[in-house]
Amino acid sequence: MASIQKSGKKWRAQVWVRGVRGSEVFDTKAKAAAWALEQEAQLGGVKLPDKTFAEALERYGRDVAPLHKGFKWELLRLGAMGRHALASKRLAIITAADIAGWRDDRLKSVSPASVLREMKLLRTVFESCRRDFGWLRENPMRDVTRPKAPPSRKRRITANEIERMKLGFGLGERLAADTATQRVGLAFLLGMETAMRAGEMLGLRWGDVNLIERYVKLQWVPTRSVLMPTETQQQ
Repeated sequence: MASIQKSGKKWRAQVWVRGVRGSEVFDTKAKAAAWALEQEAQLGGVKLPDKTFAEALERYGRDVAPLHKGFKWELLRLGAMGRHALASKRLAIITAADIAGWRDDRLKSVSPASVLREMKLLRTVFESCRRDFGWLRENPMRDVTRPKAPPSRKRRITANEIERMKLGFGLGERLAADTATQRVGLAFLLGMETAMRAGEMLGLRWGDVNLIERYVKLQWVPTRSVLMPTETQQQ
């Protein structure tokens, strides 16, 4: 059994397990709660592995991330997290306040939208440690406030903007490409007409293109084909 009570300006955590008592005073309630959880596990004979946050990132990157479609992005983000001071801290005593400190550090250099995506990944890492690895009893992300999501920038591009983009890319009525800038412009127009992603366009091969019926096949998404704009000449 555990008890956490206010003691002046500090918090006292007390633990009783099988007649054995432990007590400690902390600056914050979150630290007191983390200590109480660890002590309950130790006194109860179920001690958590002594792992650091860096070790959690490493195992997640090795065992879990490769199973995801966006694992390359995850590995980049995990590497960045591993360079933060939080990486050296013992996993079992990381608190919501520690995560909030990491969040505030990231907000100094990247947008709130990026921090939101990274926090989602971080939550998954901690949840894997709790549920799959047996390295945690509680997910410290549970009480961390997320930054406010920025307003959506999704909207339809206007015909006037498309014409201005064509001029900017140096595209004439023939829509031919002699320069790298013009090729980027054609890719922009192809994306507008077909809704293909950049990765899908870059992955195209001539064997995927049917010039007679004017469509392309996206091999890595076998069930999907995309109609090509009739006015665009294939280079």
